[in-house]
Amino acid sequence: MSFGFTLLNDSNRPVTLDAVAAIDESGPSMVLRSAVLHHPRSVVYANTTYPPSDVATAPHPLKGWVVKPHENDDNLILEVHVRRGIWVMRELRLAYHADSHHYAVTFPFTFEVCTPFKKWAKRGCPQPQ
Repeated sequence: MSFGFTLLNDSNRPVTLDAVAAIDESGPSMVLRSAVLHHPRSVVYANTTYPPSDVATAPHPLKGWVVKPHENDDNLILEVHVRRGIWVMRELRLAYHADSHHYAVTFPFTFEVCTPFKKWAKRGCPQPQ
């Protein structure tokens, strides 16, 4: 499956993406790949496929992707390999640079996946601790 985040560069300088990582994750799944969708038909929040099949744009490698000044229509997507059980990611860290200055920002974003889906369909995933 895949899930995504909208990228926003509200500065006057282009920024170049370097890496993304799930932080404080637990459970039987893992983030396998990341990519950027440039001007997708729709924003990806969660999708059952990677790359998402309904966005009408090809994924681009994250490393080296340039987000232009005042751009807000790029979508960072992550592929998650889901095994049986409950997987939780509590933070996401994005590394990037502008000119020769390097930065990393950590987003407090909790994302949870419970599988198999039919086991959790009626009662839903438990709330992350």
